[in-house]
Amino acid sequence: GSAKRFVKDLPRFLSKMGRDYGDLSTFHLGRRPVILVNNPDYIEDILVRKAGSFIKGVGFQRLKGLLLGEGLLTSEGEFHLRQRRLAQQGFVKQRLEGYAQTMTQLACQARDSYHDGENRKVLDDMMSLTLSVVAQTLFSEDLGDRMSRVSAALTEFLDAFPIHMLPGSELLDFLPVPTTKHTQHARKELDDVIFGILKERRADPTD
Repeated sequence: GSAKRFVKDLPRFLSKMGRDYGDLSTFHLGRRPVILVNNPDYIEDILVRKAGSFIKGVGFQRLKGLLLGEGLLTSEGEFHLRQRRLAQQGFVKQRLEGYAQTMTQLACQARDSYHDGENRKVLDDMMSLTLSVVAQTLFSEDLGDRMSRVSAALTEFLDAFPIHMLPGSELLDFLPVPTTKHTQHARKELDDVIFGILKERRADPTD
């Protein structure tokens, strides 16, 4: 199996699989076979042209139970279609043009905060920029001090997620082990921030 390398450094493991074995490759997590699709045409088949022939795999099912619930990323079928239609009004052409201006402005602000000769943690910078874009474009909201909480919670969850992909990891959900504690803490932090934003927006129902 490949579980140890999968858990230790998931991006590096998947990149090496694609580089060494091409368009389609198989590895095992315990006794569970996993097929890695590494060809854009095949990926379009799965996600677009023949999407009705596929369902979302174990990773999305775990995401649903652990963190995201029945969201656009995890839902299926008619429920997913209904959610997509509800969300589409936020992605019409006029709004996307406005989003592009916001993205450019925030990217320039991030760029202007850099100074010659300093050391930067680029991962943290990109996480902050991404969160700023999401907050401003989708919520018209400046996360302010909440930015660091969201960033830390996402990092905490993503660090634990490869373990949640392993067969039998569902048993950990009921045990007070570090992986479970980190995931539960991340979910609580994100819930606090997100439901706080929703409460504020509902109290001020401007567009």
